[in-house]
Amino acid sequence: MLRQLFLLTFFFSTSNIFALPDDQNQPINIVSDSISFNEKSGTATYLGNVVMKQGSIQVKADKIIVFYTKQQDTFERVLAEGRPAKYQQKPAENKAMVFASAQRIEYDMKNKRINLKQNARLEQEGNTFQGEKITYDLNKKHINASSKQSGRVHMVIQPKTLK
Repeated sequence: MLRQLFLLTFFFSTSNIFALPDDQNQPINIVSDSISFNEKSGTATYLGNVVMKQGSIQVKADKIIVFYTKQQDTFERVLAEGRPAKYQQKPAENKAMVFASAQRIEYDMKNKRINLKQNARLEQEGNTFQGEKITYDLNKKHINASSKQSGRVHMVIQPKTLK
């Protein structure tokens, strides 16, 4: 168990997922079948075949809700829902793509936390991590995972090849 936790921590801390600085400086493009913007609540709801892109980051979902700051100059939180919602990003030039999917993906930009809920799955270079819920704290580089239905979290770690 301790070995698995160490490998899991190593896997995610070295991949630097969800935090590529260059991506954060790129424009955000969102396309959908429809959009509803509520200026009073500071939310924009995108429905139907939603695709959000920013640099190498791409989110595909049935529905994305963007919560703006009070000044409405930047995002505070993003909620993506789908069957499943999908996320991908190339964390660094020399790193493989990171793929994530869940029924619900929440990105809390203020607290720098990503929550994958309901059938959560993370994958990079053949390494996979599955559970009912996966939470990744970007500041602490800390991951929590749980599965209430089966009570089990599943992880596959590919062996490193020796050169």
